[in-house]
Amino acid sequence: MLNALLGKQRKLLLPNGEEHQAVYALVNLDDIKASHNEITFNSTEGYPLTSTGRNINDRNYKDDLGAQNNVRKIAEHLNPENLISLSSTAAGTPITDKNGIVVSGNNRVMSLKLAAAKYPDNYEAYKKQLIEDMGAFGFSNLRWNGEALEAPLPDSSYNEPKKMVFNFPILIRIDESLPQTLTTEDLAKFNQDSKKGERPVDRAIKLSNIL
Repeated sequence: MLNALLGKQRKLLLPNGEEHQAVYALVNLDDIKASHNEITFNSTEGYPLTSTGRNINDRNYKDDLGAQNNVRKIAEHLNPENLISLSSTAAGTPITDKNGIVVSGNNRVMSLKLAAAKYPDNYEAYKKQLIEDMGAFGFSNLRWNGEALEAPLPDSSYNEPKKMVFNFPILIRIDESLPQTLTTEDLAKFNQDSKKGERPVDRAIKLSNIL
């Protein structure tokens, strides 16, 4: 189960007209899984696969040099406002399931992970913006200790309160309406209004995954 500090509830409006219930959450960047690795672009270990062993994300990052370059470009020129948003659409704050599997914003999450690894100043700018905006997402009583965000968790069995520590925090939306087992079709619902998957190779992968 994802180790997360929960904030405000948020309705999600999907392009196909579905409404999902979600909640903002603060988690550590390493605790969520994008579909592909931000360095090698191989499928991330532990990310859901189809019955034929393929990644359920129909965007073929492994063989799509353009998609890979886009991840690198976003990381190098990271704009925190593209990842921190009160929007009810799939854009903005990345969306995961309850286990931290990214269902919308794989590119954004890979770019942020790459920024944390290779462009630390860009990640620091994201973290600074996140700290400034925490109240808007339902988080209070957070403390910045100079290295990490801390959230106290009162527990009478301890002389000092327990706390959650976020060394590499990321704001996400946890979609509470998703099924336990994710499919390509579940991910596609978030991207029907985008250009994602329109290339012939991506359409072929998507169709193969569904079949």
